[in-house]
Amino acid sequence: MISLKSLHEMTPLEIHQLYKLRVDVFVAEQNCPFNEIDDQDAHPDTRHILACDGDTVVGCGRVFPTGTGSRFGRFVVHP
Repeated sequence: MISLKSLHEMTPLEIHQLYKLRVDVFVAEQNCPFNEIDDQDAHPDTRHILACDGDTVVGCGRVFPTGTGSRFGRFVVHP
């Protein structure tokens, strides 16, 4: 199932799984350390794309506003 939610609409478990997946892939697997949790995640106009297998987040991305439109970022799929 694919859903589109703001951080405020997500359950605590979805938020945990979102951040865990991003850290597992970007920081641990790809050795690309950076501030994984940023203010853009909680911006009221940011939407998180969640790909779930049952109750488990297996992929995610986000769409957020910029000064000239919107930007896609932080797309990841469980290995």
